[in-house]
Amino acid sequence: MLSFLLALACSASTPATFQEGATPATPVTEADAAAERFVAFAEAVEATIAEGDPSFMASHFDVGGLVAIMDAGLDAPADYREPFTEGLGSNFDLAAQIVGANAQFDGTYRFLRLMSGEPTRALFRLESNNGLNYHELHLVADAESVRIVDAFVYVSGESLSTTFKRGYVAGLVQYDPSLADTLPPTQKNYLSTLGALQRIKSVLASDPAAALAMWSELDASVKFLPEFLGARIAAASNVGEKEYLAALRDLREHYPDSPSMNLMMIDAYLLRGEFDQSLKCVDALDEQVGGDPYLELIRANIHLADGKFERAEKKVRRAIELDPLLDYLAQWKLIEIGLTADLHELTFEGLSSLETDYGIEWIDLRTAAGYESFVASEPGRRWIERWLAANGGGR
Repeated sequence: MLSFLLALACSASTPATFQEGATPATPVTEADAAAERFVAFAEAVEATIAEGDPSFMASHFDVGGLVAIMDAGLDAPADYREPFTEGLGSNFDLAAQIVGANAQFDGTYRFLRLMSGEPTRALFRLESNNGLNYHELHLVADAESVRIVDAFVYVSGESLSTTFKRGYVAGLVQYDPSLADTLPPTQKNYLSTLGALQRIKSVLASDPAAALAMWSELDASVKFLPEFLGARIAAASNVGEKEYLAALRDLREHYPDSPSMNLMMIDAYLLRGEFDQSLKCVDALDEQVGGDPYLELIRANIHLADGKFERAEKKVRRAIELDPLLDYLAQWKLIEIGLTADLHELTFEGLSSLETDYGIEWIDLRTAAGYESFVASEPGRRWIERWLAANGGGR
């Protein structure tokens, strides 16, 4: 289960790839110049996050702009809105969360493209040992700077402004109870169920089974609201495969057009052994984000689970061909395919590449679980001989 709450993602929109380096004869329009400015900003975000430095992205996150989106249609008093904005700015740091997740789960953060349409959105991929997400930052610009004012959260299928608006509205009604009568129906409905949601979330991390039991006792008019289904999925993912799949089936039934559906259902179908359906979800996700070579590695993983080892290898090599920056991850996948299928030359290739190109220092594989068949093979013997020579005979 992808549990990174504030992982950003793309909505279901048509992407547009902006290519670098226009020819001298091509006139540069105002739209081109604006696009180049947004691309440069997104590339700077990627570069600084890769360095483990959240300060650039954090300094360009416009909390006031985010709250203005949340406040649309509410017009909260300044005495409430301004302290809320200050508190959110002090307690919410998206960039630091991304850097922390990358460090904890060996992740990468890649800018892929700008998406067409309004508002301007920069699509990022967050890949890590904790799973896959796509991040869509909503950007605005003035004469001085480019700023992030909102973001779409792929896994939850909603924007940060929508997520934070719930707490904003709840606090507003506490500030002035008379404002409850002026709220739109959706916000009134949320307030009426807030206590139940808070009780579930209070035990979600410590006792997911209890959280799931609390969800099951809710009235049907409440339990299938997006925020409650999200809590159920989070709990079920830590209870068992049966419960998790049931939660995803309900999500698909009640919200079939959710932008997060394709991503979430890849693993659901894979767990059920429905490999063709899992691949269809990957294809739909690929189209949704405008193409991503990383998804070839996901396809390889599905083919591997299906026992189609040749197809898996081809997908890995296709990923490298489309995006050489995926080579490191791809070599690990080649080793996995080789070990699973007893394709020992493939294992040898992956081991050699990671050692030569990325400085991986291998242990004696004769003592490593899962490598027994490889070590006993001719390529495995060649590997051990080479390793012994490089390591002083294994001393």
